[in-house]
Amino acid sequence: MKKLLVILLLLLLSLPVLPALEDGSGLIGIPTANVIGNGLEVRILTSFATKSMVSYPADFDIVLGGCFNKNIELYLKTYTLKDYALDFKYLILKGEGKKPSFAAGIRNITYRKYISPVGGSEETAFPDDSDYVKVGGRPPEIGSIYGVISFKPHSLIEMSFGLGRGEFVGYGPHSHWFNTDMFFSTNHPWGTFGLFMGAKIELKPYLFLMADFDGRNANIGLRYDSPMFQANIAWERVEQTIGSSPTRIGVELSYKFSLAQQSRTVIFNVKDKETKKPLEANIIFPDNKIHPLMTDSTGKTSIALTPGKYNVNIVKDGYKTESLPFTLNKNGELSVPVSLNKVQNEVSNTTEVSNPKGIFRGMVINAQTANPVSAKIYIMELKDKPAILSDINTGDFMDTLPAGNFTVKVEADGYITQTFPCEIKNKGIFVKVIKIYQKLVENKKITLRGINFETAKATILPASYPMLDEAVQLLKVNPDVKVEIAGHTDSVGRASSNFRLSDARANAVRNYLVEHGIEPSRLIAKGYGETKPIATNATKEGRAKNRRIEFIIIK
Repeated sequence: MKKLLVILLLLLLSLPVLPALEDGSGLIGIPTANVIGNGLEVRILTSFATKSMVSYPADFDIVLGGCFNKNIELYLKTYTLKDYALDFKYLILKGEGKKPSFAAGIRNITYRKYISPVGGSEETAFPDDSDYVKVGGRPPEIGSIYGVISFKPHSLIEMSFGLGRGEFVGYGPHSHWFNTDMFFSTNHPWGTFGLFMGAKIELKPYLFLMADFDGRNANIGLRYDSPMFQANIAWERVEQTIGSSPTRIGVELSYKFSLAQQSRTVIFNVKDKETKKPLEANIIFPDNKIHPLMTDSTGKTSIALTPGKYNVNIVKDGYKTESLPFTLNKNGELSVPVSLNKVQNEVSNTTEVSNPKGIFRGMVINAQTANPVSAKIYIMELKDKPAILSDINTGDFMDTLPAGNFTVKVEADGYITQTFPCEIKNKGIFVKVIKIYQKLVENKKITLRGINFETAKATILPASYPMLDEAVQLLKVNPDVKVEIAGHTDSVGRASSNFRLSDARANAVRNYLVEHGIEPSRLIAKGYGETKPIATNATKEGRAKNRRIEFIIIK
């Protein structure tokens, strides 16, 4: 709360020099079929005439609002700090790629008959306001209903076209030709709608050139648009330069607050209960949605998780498996201490010394997804012993073996065969989490879960390194394949920003793989932004699924 108050105070202190748009997803004078993403905005605006006019003072406006439920955008606006209006927009259809998006809404819903850039008044002192007289006076504008489509004919260009009532209906000798009544009426009945249009061109990352016609005036401007800040400078009513009328300069600054749930760090610290010595143990999340972890020589490991309730199994050879629930709160990191008990006399004490035995148990999981795998486990030295089968639902297995040193072979359909040594001690237990790697075939797609980045950045969080190390191993055991590393985001934020972010994150993963021994010629990085969702973006769970890194096998 203190941080929010400081930001608001700084914005208010900056008011005399700041921008002239009224919502972060629109252009200069028109709305688009985009929403800002699940978040809030504080916007401060000012504009002034290019020629001195006493009746048109500089205006200072504040806008508060944002996007809720991914489709609804609301903004409360104060004009000159004395008049108020509300903007509402609903995203009906969100397009992908070159497919258009469609939205509808109402701008400047107000208790006053008119809302102009300087508050409630019928005239703004601009000479073209005399055009109202030609049509019998200015109709009441207690809200301007509209519909708009937006699409991208090119990856760097976005265009918008719409029809609207109220502020979008032109009265001048030229703007009248953009109204639906241009062929049959000159008095602008209630059925008349005005055409508005605009375009946004990306000049370089985060910097855009904008131009639009809002039904009455032409405007051009520049925008800097980062994930957290937006700044605009606009030259409005440009068409007035051909005469003696004043134009208007507007400037604006906004700060964005994301409503997306932030990850928190969980630190596991595993020790022997009696000796208090650190243990290298496996930490398994039973829901299979989170990649398993392994503590280091200090007994510690960490992972970034969203707040919520979790369960983990801590597995260590020679120790009793510990099941542990924990709750991760929204604030701060969480330390999870774990004490493991050694397994004693797992095999019956009646076991004869002449026939020593021990227990072999564990689970077989997919190394990338942590999903259980139904596998056949062979003890190579015991030729007559049938295969041990891991459970299809849990991946668990257990069997009694004679004491000794063995070679274990694990086979599963679609996976690379794996072997490892195993020592079974008399009356002891050998526990193993067996991670097996898929055979990579052309066009196969693998989602790498558990790879997390700093918010709005391409910096990989250290908790993601174990998952990336598994990806390195996967490529090493499939040495002949070439893969595309595909980056994807949810739809929070603007499409252009999401595209750049996904591409940067895909390249960050590629760089990690190269640094850990994978030949660069085997790796292609590509970002897709929000264009290829695998789940709905209307829920937190769906957005989490859409934020992902994929391997696509291309040969």
